[in-house]
Amino acid sequence: MIKFTLKSNLKNYDIKWAINKSLIQSTLLIQWKAVKNAPYQSWNLRRSITTEVKNDKWLVGTNVKYAKRVHFVNKKNPNRRLYLYKAINSSKEQIKKYFIKNINNTLNKK
Repeated sequence: MIKFTLKSNLKNYDIKWAINKSLIQSTLLIQWKAVKNAPYQSWNLRRSITTEVKNDKWLVGTNVKYAKRVHFVNKKNPNRRLYLYKAINSSKEQIKKYFIKNINNTLNKK
């Protein structure tokens, strides 16, 4: 059996900082795209889309009661359906770049 040991001066909070920064960047990107893709009859739904990062979890959403129906059904404007899914799917590559850049920057500082 071969064992590898990595010794580094990195502190746990350095990596956590890079991950949290990446999560914040990712949620803001998804929020921006969701707002851009959401239907807008009264603009209430678009204004209500918010982001939140808690305990290494990212949240993008809204508290508008009709948001779920508009997201999945939306008979008035069917091309605006699934606006949150579309925001997430179109952001995957950019999110990977955020994590790679921020973690590499952290590792290269030491």
